[in-house]
Amino acid sequence: MRHRWTSRIRTGGVVAVGVVLAVSATPARADLREGPTPTPNAWITSAEGVAESLWRSSAGDADFATIKIDPETRKVVVYRKGGAALSRYQSVPKPADVAVEYRTAPLSGTETNQLIHSIKAQTTTLAKQGIEVNAIWSSGSGPVTIQVQHMNSNARNLATRFGTYGPGTVTVEEGIVKATRADRDFDARPFVAGAHTISSAGVGECTSGFTGRSAGTGAGYMIVAWHCVRLADPRIWTTNKNGVSGGSYVGRATVLDMNHDIAYVRTADSVLPAIWDGPIGSPFLKNVTAMQKPNTSMTRICTSGAFSGARCYGTIYAEGWYYIGGYWSYLWVATSNNGTSIAARGDSGGPVFIPNGNNVTAVGMISAVEIDPNLPCTGDATQCGQLFYFTDVYTEAWLNHDINMTQSWP
Repeated sequence: MRHRWTSRIRTGGVVAVGVVLAVSATPARADLREGPTPTPNAWITSAEGVAESLWRSSAGDADFATIKIDPETRKVVVYRKGGAALSRYQSVPKPADVAVEYRTAPLSGTETNQLIHSIKAQTTTLAKQGIEVNAIWSSGSGPVTIQVQHMNSNARNLATRFGTYGPGTVTVEEGIVKATRADRDFDARPFVAGAHTISSAGVGECTSGFTGRSAGTGAGYMIVAWHCVRLADPRIWTTNKNGVSGGSYVGRATVLDMNHDIAYVRTADSVLPAIWDGPIGSPFLKNVTAMQKPNTSMTRICTSGAFSGARCYGTIYAEGWYYIGGYWSYLWVATSNNGTSIAARGDSGGPVFIPNGNNVTAVGMISAVEIDPNLPCTGDATQCGQLFYFTDVYTEAWLNHDINMTQSWP
């Protein structure tokens, strides 16, 4: 159903009007900023008339999104997918003092996600055309950014090639994903998240992830980073910071998902829905009592790595496909709020969480970190960074694999 919505805001004693004509049932408020010169009521009346006519002309236009009146620039702005004007709009009578501008509508969350995945599906083809794509990401409602290793004419054309939703919805930049897969400590039953782990034959010194119980089968699981598992023999043990043998046997990874850099270890012993919190040398346990999907409004996330210890706080700012360590994974990206280290080599698999009083909320699992050689590290870490990549465990472990990270086993 189409809706018309009007808001009146006082600016300097004169009434200014913002009109939003939207398809959605709950349109967003027009962004009207106070200007030095109030807009006369006569112009507002004319602009409202033009906006009303444009809105009526939008009937049947599947690409129509919103109309806004901007008194500051004295424009009526029509937002459409693709941004271009149709003849039906251009034929609407307009007074000389009312300008009409056509802009590309912001992408919806679904459109952004579909666009990211459709570009990812073409990366092999693009590589054959000499376009090496390193990452595809967005901060929410677009634009979608394609990061290429080298900028050339073919790469520059990607903005047009994938600009299905109109100009400005896809941007291309040159750069390299500088992250290194974090890859390497004696925890005993019941197993918890944030401890040192090692795979068979001494491969992959990493960190244990959240543990929990399958809602479907009742089995116990620990989640770990896919790149920390030896595929030929996917067994996991606990160890110490030097990666020596003699720790407890955790279990065997029964499900491996490279696309999200996550593996699910069927535990041979009991697990506790808790994490190691605090610095290296004086850790303490906190229970996991909730699970939540990550989003870019989260500004107080923490990590718990077997080498770094617990590190707070970070802000999530993007999600997308990233080519790190020789393969693609769909990951989220966050950075430290104060410029200090938040993850390190060896922290892979460790929990990403939000403090919740004396408990924590499970959000993600550390996958990779951009190493900064000039950044002081914490705990036993020697290579660390303030920007890291992580897997969404709410979606992957809970929604897709029924692992409840707030329940113990057995």
